[in-house]
Amino acid sequence: MTTSITMGHSSDGYLESSSTSYTQAVQGSGTVLVPGNSASLMYVGQSVGSGVRYVFQSFVRFDLNVDPDTTPVTAYLRLQAVQSSGSRVSRALEVRSYNWGTSVTAGNWRTPSQLNALPLVGRVVDAQAAGASAMRVGLDLDEVATSGIRRYALVSSRNRSQQTPVSLEWQTLRQAEPGNAVATRPTLYVGAATKHLLDLSAGCQVQLSDGSHVYLVQSTPAPGPLTFTVMHRSTDGTTTEVGTLSSVAARRGTQTVAMARDDRDTVYVANDSGANRLIIRAYSRAPDGTWAVSDSRTGVLPAYERRVNNVVMAWHPQGSARGTLVAVVGREAGPNTGVQLAYASSAATTSKPAAETCSAGPATPPAPWSTQPPRPA
Repeated sequence: MTTSITMGHSSDGYLESSSTSYTQAVQGSGTVLVPGNSASLMYVGQSVGSGVRYVFQSFVRFDLNVDPDTTPVTAYLRLQAVQSSGSRVSRALEVRSYNWGTSVTAGNWRTPSQLNALPLVGRVVDAQAAGASAMRVGLDLDEVATSGIRRYALVSSRNRSQQTPVSLEWQTLRQAEPGNAVATRPTLYVGAATKHLLDLSAGCQVQLSDGSHVYLVQSTPAPGPLTFTVMHRSTDGTTTEVGTLSSVAARRGTQTVAMARDDRDTVYVANDSGANRLIIRAYSRAPDGTWAVSDSRTGVLPAYERRVNNVVMAWHPQGSARGTLVAVVGREAGPNTGVQLAYASSAATTSKPAAETCSAGPATPPAPWSTQPPRPA
């Protein structure tokens, strides 16, 4: 696993629109100031003073280089808050994809309708509580799949929804200005795994009671339509194909397919179906050494807006006559743009990969699984 760090570009900056009319302020038809990018701080949000309404929008850029020999498995933006005014005014800091050009100008001001039309890349819920903390915005992996320039607008959800300010409700963030400490500048982090034939099935091997092994062979590096072959290797080195399964084309983690065995050497293989479901197949060996695919199970996972990126599974002798399989399922970090199971680790909300547990008695007629949502960290 490697982590690439892309620092924000020095062309970032912010705009200030003001007017005694809030409508004119959000439309940018009043006075629009361009403070430039030499200041250490940029502003996001709204305020009012002496009858004048102020609205602030910030703009950042990242020049991303992606190693073609790796597959991104996690990504997020880091923004350092310096001050958060109006901590009782609930709002989100939204990150929207917007090509604002090579420098920030008054023409980059976005009206509420224009903001609604921009793709929402991610957001920090309850940003008003961030104080002076670092805020992390989880990104979809498609956002970091290829090299290129990424430009974003940082805005308040209340600005976009045209909610008139009655007090201060803005935040200051560190810019990419060289005078700021490197650790506080806007930063894009991307975690990636090297492409190889184990990049989705790193943990797929078990040893049977006779000392032989069952393991999974991946056809090609991810991402792409994949075929997995379940293989058995006897103690004398003889290999036998047990079965095959396919996986959806996606960028995932290093173990999206898991394997376990029970006390009768029945082997179970679990993978995500791509539709909030976990499929587990059972492979049993007859006394003559031949293998057969037994019944399979489908576990319905809690609704979540991001894809499964890791699966682990173990068999336990308790729970039923044949024991119980327990699978723990990890997810990509959600950007707070829809239905998700988010974890709040501080006042500045961040999203971590969610986890679900599914349990069922193995090798029995199909029946509903029990699922449990993740618990806050």
